[in-house]
Amino acid sequence: MSSSEFSHVKGSSDITNDFKILSTIRYDPNLFTSDSNSFDGIESLSDIEKTGLYKKLKSAYIEDFNKQRKEFHKSIDKKVLNCDKKLLSLFFNRYFLLHDHYERIKFSCKYFEWNFNYSELEFLTLLIRALPKNNDIKNSTVDETMREFLNKRTVYKVRALLSVNGEFEIEYHKISDLDDEEQPSFDYVIKNIFSGFIPELEPTWNIVIDRVHLHCSPFTSFKTTIREHYSEARVRMQKVIENLHMNNSKNEILLLNASGKFVEGSITNLVIKYNFSDDNTSYATPPLESGCLYGVMRNYLLRLGIIRERVIESSEININDNIIICNAIMGCVKGKIIH
Repeated sequence: MSSSEFSHVKGSSDITNDFKILSTIRYDPNLFTSDSNSFDGIESLSDIEKTGLYKKLKSAYIEDFNKQRKEFHKSIDKKVLNCDKKLLSLFFNRYFLLHDHYERIKFSCKYFEWNFNYSELEFLTLLIRALPKNNDIKNSTVDETMREFLNKRTVYKVRALLSVNGEFEIEYHKISDLDDEEQPSFDYVIKNIFSGFIPELEPTWNIVIDRVHLHCSPFTSFKTTIREHYSEARVRMQKVIENLHMNNSKNEILLLNASGKFVEGSITNLVIKYNFSDDNTSYATPPLESGCLYGVMRNYLLRLGIIRERVIESSEININDNIIICNAIMGCVKGKIIH
């Protein structure tokens, strides 16, 4: 992440600090194991296994996972810590794309000219300490908390909110309990992170295209608690859903900027199928210059080489088209344009 990527964003000098920088992180005991070779035993996933995309996703995912794991190991290897380093490494893996979230928070602070004095290890221990404990021990050590949660198989959405005074507020919201028979595998990763790329799956989300253009600002590029522009769009979306008598609870609205180019969804980044002529990339996402959020999942897909940036015109997405929307909690899912 570099300052040049945000040269299109106006300066922060006239921005008040009555907001919090936000990151939403997926805590999932089933996404990673201490040994990525366990992903070698793959069950049948039908059509996607017959495509080059499956192999590309698997190799890129494991390569990136191993790189992040090794860098974390290196960062704590020579440090004297009052906790089990192996457990700490395991829990680092449970916070999906933790390093990316950390770097985005740090860069956001730099942009808004806030002080940020946390190391990545300190951020991780804050998250671990905040895990929702069932006992009455409020001041558990990091080691005690990790051992308490070692065999618990609950997936959480974690909200990390940072105030201008440098204090974090950590919230855990339960997503689901994992089936005891369901073990870490690349099948699980595909189904829960990359399902939008599975050819035979039908869309599970209703997608509406907004008719009100989004005013792009630092609060569309950086994730914060200032989200009125998204909340208002979702109110308009809900009215459309109700008028169409749609019962699906999974709904999203796509936003366009003042130039009529697609930007993103209200809670997701946008991906469409597009074949680039100069390489094998088959998916595109709007560039940061469009005004979209620097989404962690979006950046991850770019890093893996699964998607590329490209301006997406309003004429390129139409009623009944299937698209992919993504964020770091639900991964990539398929949606259908209904209005």
